Amino acid sequence: MNRQQFHDDDLQVQILKPPFFDPTGVVIPRTEAWSKGLWYGAANLWVVQSDPVPSIIYQQRSPNIGWAPSKLDILIAGHCEFLHTPLETLAQEALEEMSVEYDQSRFISIGKKLAVNIGQDGTIRNSVNYIYLVEDNLPIDRFIMQKKEVYAICSCPLSEILKVHTDPNYSYTQPAIKHDGSNFDLTINQDIFPPNWDPYHYKMALLIDSYLKGNKNLIY
Repeated sequence: MNRQQFHDDDLQVQILKPPFFDPTGVVIPRTEAWSKGLWYGAANLWVVQSDPVPSIIYQQRSPNIGWAPSKLDILIAGHCEFLHTPLETLAQEALEEMSVEYDQSRFISIGKKLAVNIGQDGTIRNSVNYIYLVEDNLPIDRFIMQKKEVYAICSCPLSEILKVHTDPNYSYTQPAIKHDGSNFDLTINQDIFPPNWDPYHYKMALLIDSYLKGNKNLIY
């Protein structure tokens, strides 16, 4: 079995125990954690741009993925494999999904959140998400997307994203790059973001707006 197949099918996660989500020492396959509704660690990396305009780089998830297919989501995210720190998880996911290497020292920690999601198969996916931010002003066409996970990417102006989150009737057309390198137009509205029990994407847009205006003391 090759590394990618192992990562997709049998990734081992350590179970965390509420209410403080301490490590239990119990390590099981991610799919078993899903089927039992157990808690495990995950990491999110929000990639933002200050130039040419304040923006957030998103990925459009594959239409064939097990949770939130075709939704617009965080560019880099993944479950914390056993013995991997959240930073190591994000560095690995960036390389596997986007073929980009980031220096972990650039990642800014802005807190953590609880995520409760339902997979396409009906499983409950409970994770403690460690949230990081990184600024990257290089062109997004350098990313090489992993087709199985990522359908497309786009850099969305923060001003437009804030309008979308505050007005349920607002939408706009965003140029995007598909995994095969072709360009297309994507309609951005509230429905394109994954469902969350809290307004995660809106709250992050507000925090990113604050960061790009010079506030470096951020907490989710």
